Amino acid sequence: MDTEIKIAREIGVVHNLLRQNANSHSMMSALREKVNQSEGTVIDYINHNKDISIYQKNIEQVLMIRRSTVTELLNKMERKGLIERQSVAIDKRLKRIVLTDKALECHADIQKQLVQLEVAVRSGLTEHEVIILHGILSKLKVTLIETKKNL
Repeated sequence: MDTEIKIAREIGVVHNLLRQNANSHSMMSALREKVNQSEGTVIDYINHNKDISIYQKNIEQVLMIRRSTVTELLNKMERKGLIERQSVAIDKRLKRIVLTDKALECHADIQKQLVQLEVAVRSGLTEHEVIILHGILSKLKVTLIETKKNL
């Protein structure tokens, strides 16, 4: 019998449980009709960095997703009225990504639900365990980024 712990599988299971918990709230279900998880992540990133100009390249790098995927995502968000792309004076090819009022309303609702989810996740852990988990997850991200580069 194989008793080796499968870390990747366990992370996948935890990811699925997090998604199921996030989707189970009635408010989140209503929000899902307006924004999906990827769109919510982009909205959160742009809102969190509202003091700086955000471009497509920033989203690609921070969220570690391909340019084509980000292009498709941003096009969809623009059609839904969640973002606007604004030209910048220094380079007409660059388009600054700005949230609309609709996106900001969604963000406020999403944040309320995410706070509740974070509280639920942390409720089973001590503060010391949270710090250790954060360190381990950071290490895993670095390892996976390096592995991806070497493929």
